[in-house]
Amino acid sequence: MASEQYKRLRMEFDLRSAVLPMAELPDGYRWLTWRPLLSERHAQVKWQSFRGDLDGRIFRSLREIQGCRRLIREISRSSGFCPQSTWMVTFQPEPAWPAHDCATIQGIRRTGGVGSIQNVGVVPEHRGNGIGRAVVL
Repeated sequence: MASEQYKRLRMEFDLRSAVLPMAELPDGYRWLTWRPLLSERHAQVKWQSFRGDLDGRIFRSLREIQGCRRLIREISRSSGFCPQSTWMVTFQPEPAWPAHDCATIQGIRRTGGVGSIQNVGVVPEHRGNGIGRAVVL
Protein backbone atom coordinates (compact mmCIF):
# COMPACT_ATOMS: atom_id res chain seq x y z
CA MET A 1 0.00 0.00 0.00
CA ALA A 2 1.44 3.34 -1.04
CA SER A 3 1.51 6.20 1.40
CA GLU A 4 1.64 9.92 0.83
CA GLN A 5 3.11 12.63 2.99
CA TYR A 6 1.70 16.12 3.29
CA LYS A 7 3.42 19.12 4.76
CA ARG A 8 1.22 20.92 7.28
CA LEU A 9 1.84 24.61 7.79
CA ARG A 10 1.11 26.66 10.85
CA MET A 11 0.34 30.28 10.11
CA GLU A 12 1.04 32.85 12.81
CA PHE A 13 0.31 36.54 13.00
CA ASP A 14 0.95 38.99 15.85
CA LEU A 15 -2.33 40.86 16.30
CA ARG A 16 -0.95 43.15 19.00
CA SER A 17 0.75 45.43 16.49
CA ALA A 18 -1.49 44.83 13.49
CA VAL A 19 -3.93 47.22 11.90
CA LEU A 20 -6.55 45.10 10.20
CA PRO A 21 -9.43 46.20 8.00
CA MET A 22 -12.98 45.61 9.14
CA ALA A 23 -14.33 42.23 8.16
CA GLU A 24 -17.01 42.77 5.55
CA LEU A 25 -19.29 40.24 3.96
CA PRO A 26 -20.73 40.56 0.45
CA ASP A 27 -24.42 41.39 0.03
CA GLY A 28 -26.72 38.57 1.07
CA TYR A 29 -24.30 37.16 3.66
CA ARG A 30 -24.56 37.72 7.41
CA TRP A 31 -22.77 36.74 10.60
CA LEU A 32 -24.16 34.37 13.21
CA THR A 33 -22.46 34.55 16.60
CA TRP A 34 -21.75 31.35 18.50
CA ARG A 35 -24.61 29.82 20.44
CA PRO A 36 -24.63 26.20 21.61
CA LEU A 37 -27.86 25.54 19.72
CA LEU A 38 -25.94 26.21 16.48
CA SER A 39 -23.41 23.41 17.09
CA GLU A 40 -25.13 21.02 14.67
CA ARG A 41 -25.15 23.69 11.98
CA HIS A 42 -21.43 24.39 12.56
CA ALA A 43 -20.76 20.65 12.21
CA GLN A 44 -22.76 20.47 8.98
CA VAL A 45 -20.86 23.40 7.46
CA LYS A 46 -17.51 21.96 8.58
CA TRP A 47 -18.42 18.61 6.98
CA GLN A 48 -19.66 20.21 3.74
CA SER A 49 -16.48 22.31 3.59
CA PHE A 50 -13.94 19.53 4.09
CA ARG A 51 -15.47 16.18 3.10
CA GLY A 52 -14.32 16.25 -0.53
CA ASP A 53 -11.10 18.23 -0.07
CA LEU A 54 -7.58 17.21 0.86
CA ASP A 55 -8.21 17.70 4.59
CA GLY A 56 -11.22 15.40 4.34
CA ARG A 57 -9.14 12.74 2.63
CA ILE A 58 -6.44 12.99 5.28
CA PHE A 59 -8.59 13.39 8.40
CA ARG A 60 -11.46 10.99 8.88
CA SER A 61 -12.98 13.38 11.44
CA LEU A 62 -13.48 15.96 8.66
CA ARG A 63 -14.67 13.42 6.10
CA GLU A 64 -17.61 12.13 8.16
CA ILE A 65 -20.47 14.11 9.71
CA GLN A 66 -20.12 12.22 13.00
CA GLY A 67 -16.47 13.28 13.18
CA CYS A 68 -17.40 16.91 12.57
CA ARG A 69 -20.06 16.75 15.28
CA ARG A 70 -17.51 15.31 17.69
CA LEU A 71 -14.98 18.02 16.77
CA ILE A 72 -17.46 20.85 17.37
CA ARG A 73 -18.52 19.27 20.67
CA GLU A 74 -14.89 18.87 21.81
CA ILE A 75 -13.88 22.36 20.68
CA SER A 76 -16.85 24.06 22.35
CA ARG A 77 -16.27 22.17 25.61
CA SER A 78 -12.52 22.82 25.77
CA SER A 79 -11.23 25.24 28.39
CA GLY A 80 -9.71 27.47 25.71
CA PHE A 81 -12.83 27.76 23.58
CA CYS A 82 -13.42 31.39 22.59
CA PRO A 83 -17.07 31.96 21.66
CA GLN A 84 -16.31 35.58 20.69
CA SER A 85 -14.04 34.23 17.91
CA THR A 86 -16.41 31.51 16.74
CA TRP A 87 -18.70 32.44 13.88
CA MET A 88 -20.86 31.06 11.17
CA VAL A 89 -21.81 32.83 7.96
CA THR A 90 -25.18 32.32 6.34
CA PHE A 91 -26.31 33.34 2.87
CA GLN A 92 -29.79 34.64 2.09
CA PRO A 93 -29.89 36.56 -1.21
CA GLU A 94 -33.53 37.61 -0.80
CA PRO A 95 -35.56 38.04 2.44
CA ALA A 96 -38.22 35.54 1.33
CA TRP A 97 -35.65 32.89 0.39
CA PRO A 98 -34.32 30.32 2.87
CA ALA A 99 -30.89 31.02 4.36
CA HIS A 100 -28.01 28.63 3.71
CA ASP A 101 -25.12 28.23 6.14
CA CYS A 102 -21.88 28.51 4.21
CA ALA A 103 -18.87 29.18 6.47
CA THR A 104 -17.59 28.42 9.95
CA ILE A 105 -14.59 29.28 12.12
CA GLN A 106 -13.76 28.36 15.72
CA GLY A 107 -11.41 30.34 17.95
CA ILE A 108 -9.26 28.86 20.72
CA ARG A 109 -7.33 30.68 23.46
CA ARG A 110 -3.85 29.29 24.06
CA THR A 111 -1.43 30.04 26.87
CA GLY A 112 0.56 33.25 26.89
CA GLY A 113 -2.16 35.38 25.34
CA VAL A 114 -2.01 33.48 22.07
CA GLY A 115 -5.10 32.51 20.15
CA SER A 116 -5.55 30.07 17.34
CA ILE A 117 -8.03 29.22 14.65
CA GLN A 118 -9.24 25.66 14.79
CA ASN A 119 -10.62 25.45 11.26
CA VAL A 120 -11.85 27.81 8.58
CA GLY A 121 -14.47 26.11 6.47
CA VAL A 122 -16.27 27.57 3.46
CA VAL A 123 -18.59 25.30 1.48
CA PRO A 124 -17.45 24.92 -2.15
CA GLU A 125 -20.40 26.81 -3.69
CA HIS A 126 -19.46 29.98 -1.77
CA ARG A 127 -15.69 29.98 -2.27
CA GLY A 128 -14.13 32.84 -4.17
CA ASN A 129 -16.45 35.47 -2.66
CA GLY A 130 -14.13 36.67 0.13
CA ILE A 131 -15.97 34.74 2.86
CA GLY A 132 -12.85 32.93 4.12
CA ARG A 133 -10.92 36.20 4.31
CA ALA A 134 -13.76 37.87 6.20
CA VAL A 135 -14.05 35.13 8.84
CA VAL A 136 -10.29 35.18 9.47
CA LEU A 137 -10.30 38.96 9.99
